[in-house]
Amino acid sequence: MFAPPNQAYRIRSRFLATRQGKKEVLDYVQELRTLIAGTAVDPLLEVVTLTVFMEGLRTSAARTEVFRVHASSFEEAVGPTRDHRKNLAEVPG
Repeated sequence: MFAPPNQAYRIRSRFLATRQGKKEVLDYVQELRTLIAGTAVDPLLEVVTLTVFMEGLRTSAARTEVFRVHASSFEEAVGPTRDHRKNLAEVPG
């Protein structure tokens, strides 16, 4: 597969600039996972991945939960966001 020489740089740059913004948490997580997969040849350090995810979350209960668990990996940090969304779905309303 052919890839432009600066493709890895562009993917890393886009990853580092990614923020949740108005997206749902799960859409934000999926976007980050897609970009992480694009860096498979020269992966980012796990601490960088984790920091980008946590700092990119908008202020919300999900962000509070992520910071509360003191995760040491991206996937570990994603867990509370799934749990929070599941709990919200169970609230009668």
